[in-house]
Amino acid sequence: NVFYGSILGDACLIRRNKNGLASFSKSNINYDHVRFVGSELCGDLVDDRIKEGINDAGNPVFKITLKCCEMFDVEHKRWYLEDKTKIVPKDFQLNAEILLHWFLDDGHSSWKNKQKTRSAVGFSTESFTKTDCLFLCDLLDNLHLKSYLGKSHGGFGYKVFLRACSIIDFFDLIGPSPVASMEYKWKY
Repeated sequence: NVFYGSILGDACLIRRNKNGLASFSKSNINYDHVRFVGSELCGDLVDDRIKEGINDAGNPVFKITLKCCEMFDVEHKRWYLEDKTKIVPKDFQLNAEILLHWFLDDGHSSWKNKQKTRSAVGFSTESFTKTDCLFLCDLLDNLHLKSYLGKSHGGFGYKVFLRACSIIDFFDLIGPSPVASMEYKWKY
């Protein structure tokens, strides 16, 4: 579930050559988030696998790469086209834990008014096709969460947004943030 939520978000599977096995890579500006994902996927011995770098904005970023394995290779075939475009597999299903990790990666929330009584929740899904985004909306609907697509402000791709009537149910479903640095996303 951690893997699927992460791969829906910012994580990726990398295959260095056509015949090689895929590896898992995830980066974030928050060390505790990267460490949490790494430890959930391969146990507590992840600190030596986390590397610090600098992102395009000049800020520290932390990255973990988990070495090649058969599971990553199988999942690479499901999640990527030959041209390396990431897709959502048609047999994919969401559950509460996958949704939590997707939100940790690509989710965002904001207050809609100064009184902080109305919030908006969405997912940065611009890298997926419109068809994949509509499929994700259907998967959210299967969890009784109403959603819709909005055009990205940058003009490239679509974002999935939750309807206001589903925001409380969404946060009830995913529960509290398991990572301290990501608690800022919980606006409801």
